[in-house]
Amino acid sequence: MPEIEQTTELPAMLTRISRDLASDKKIILDFPNKPVQFYARPSALTRAFTNIIENAAHYAKTTLKISEQDSDTFTTIIIEDDGPGIPDDKKNAALQPFVRLDDSRNDKTGGTGLGLSIAQTAIENHGGQIFLENSELGGLRVRVVLPL
Repeated sequence: MPEIEQTTELPAMLTRISRDLASDKKIILDFPNKPVQFYARPSALTRAFTNIIENAAHYAKTTLKISEQDSDTFTTIIIEDDGPGIPDDKKNAALQPFVRLDDSRNDKTGGTGLGLSIAQTAIENHGGQIFLENSELGGLRVRVVLPL
C-alpha cells in the first residue's frame, strides 16, 4: 500500500537521524526559525535522509553540518562532512545502484552501493533533485532540493 502524503517539516526528522547515526561527531544544525511545511511521504524521506546522513557520518572525520534554506517554491537541505569527499569524476557514478567507491568495503564491512541511489529515487519521486558537490568543510556536500 503506498504511503500517504502528509504535512512534513524536516528539521526534527534531520536532527533525530543525525543524532542517532552520528553521535560520535560534532553536529552543526542550521535551520530556519520557522521551517516550511509541505506535503511529502515522511517514511520515504526519512529513508532518503538516513542513507545520506549515514554516509556522511561514516566518512566524516569529526564534523557534520546539516542546514535548510527555504524559498517560496523550494526547500533546500544541505548535508556536509569533513571527510575525504568524492572526486568530481566519480560523483555521477556514486548515485548509480551497486556502485561502491570505497574499495575497502566488502560483504563483511557493509555497504551494497544502494544508499545514495535509493535516496536519489525517493527525492526524485517527490519531484526533487539531489546534487553531490564539494563541501567547504573539505568533504562531500549533498544538496537536496524539494519543491513546496
